[in-house]
Amino acid sequence: MKPVVSAGKNGEPPRLPVHGRTPLLTEKGVCVLSGAQLDPSVPARLGGAAAACFPGGKFGVACDGKPLSHAVGRIFMGAAAAKGGRVGDFGDGFLSQMHFYSSFCGLHLGVFVACAHGRVRLHFCFPGGLPLPRETQLALEERCQSGLAARVSPAAFAEISDMTGMQAIYQSALLREAAGRLSGQAVSVGSPNERVQMAMEDALYRLGAKTGDETVFRFGADGTAVCAYRRGLGQIGQDRLLAVCCKAELDAGNDLALPEDAPCALTRLAEACGRRALRYGRFAPASQDAPARRLAADRLYLRDALFLCLRVLGVQQSTSKPLDRLLRELPAFSVRRRTVPVAFPVSEFADRFPHARRTDPFEAFALSFAGGCVRVFPGRRGNRVTLLAEAATPEAAEELCGDLEARLRRH
Repeated sequence: MKPVVSAGKNGEPPRLPVHGRTPLLTEKGVCVLSGAQLDPSVPARLGGAAAACFPGGKFGVACDGKPLSHAVGRIFMGAAAAKGGRVGDFGDGFLSQMHFYSSFCGLHLGVFVACAHGRVRLHFCFPGGLPLPRETQLALEERCQSGLAARVSPAAFAEISDMTGMQAIYQSALLREAAGRLSGQAVSVGSPNERVQMAMEDALYRLGAKTGDETVFRFGADGTAVCAYRRGLGQIGQDRLLAVCCKAELDAGNDLALPEDAPCALTRLAEACGRRALRYGRFAPASQDAPARRLAADRLYLRDALFLCLRVLGVQQSTSKPLDRLLRELPAFSVRRRTVPVAFPVSEFADRFPHARRTDPFEAFALSFAGGCVRVFPGRRGNRVTLLAEAATPEAAEELCGDLEARLRRH
């Protein structure tokens, strides 16, 4: 089912808005509510708008377990169900689990509700746990802000389904990601989120891994971010863990599917192997990154750090190569990310930096330098950009990032 959307000017996909109302969603497809916005009418309008975008569609909602998250999630579910949506309550968990549920259950829209520091965040994801395409984000915002919602016959109403049993299926899928036993590997896990830590520890135990400090994985609270510590190697960033998985895909003769902000080194690696690296975006038109989305739909390690780590451990086991050797087989690259404010409209970026190259369909810019490159991703709210600097060493990447940030502040 395709969302009900409006085309842009001359039938083209709508571009990033520059003027007018503040976007409801961020570039990551997240709606942030705080202060006066914490009103029951807002999640109710969002739920009704979602059901209007996908008439008769399947929706899933999960929460982080906080009382306010539960309240907002129930309002969203009730509003979507009242407008004819088929709604499933997936209970408490963490964000990357919602990515899996969206993929496994064929949801038209997945929503994860989290609360912290007086703010409620509603994370929206598409089938496969992928980011919402541009048209869907804009359609959701338009219908929510205008109050447009379809009238539904009472016969279309359905009970909200209890889907909390899906957590066991998520754990089973984690076990399959390693593609075999992990006997003999010494691994430990840490996370500020107890649910993330318990899910990973349970998977490692069932796969036969030993508890030890040979490799330590540190996960973020939502299950989407991770870094590793390896004895003798120090810290290993998520980009290099992803590169290990990509190298295994290429060795198996597969093309790569990558998010828009994945390292450029992975594209060069794919080209050296005679394969393609297809990228999907967080605000790209669906028609322009559809092949990448199809390829990425069942590669959950791209969006779930638990799946990523078990994939890396599985590669170690199947190749009989320790992590340090797998890393040495990769090209040398390092990435630094930084989000900075800008004092000028993002639409003027190309005028102020004439040597910048547009990277459509992602609404981003690329600047090449002698020591590497920097990609610039504009924020949807128009007052900040994310810099992604890439070079052969961490020091060079940090210098590129710092230099461009200083130039942006001078403009």
